[in-house]
Amino acid sequence: MILIQQDLWRADCIAAIGWDEEKEIQVFPVNCSNYVSYEYDTHEGAAAEYKTVLTEWKFELGKME
Repeated sequence: MILIQQDLWRADCIAAIGWDEEKEIQVFPVNCSNYVSYEYDTHEGAAAEYKTVLTEWKFELGKME
């Protein structure tokens, strides 16, 4: 499970993860055209969290292979 702020995501339920290079991370759920956004106080905080979430997502997907 991947924790993003207060939400838990299963890795196989995430189609993509992105960020707007400002202060927001976007999670695109599988089979959904909309995304869920998470806003952070600073650009640095968003960038650090994005890297952490992306690393956890790749790790979790690797365990499923």
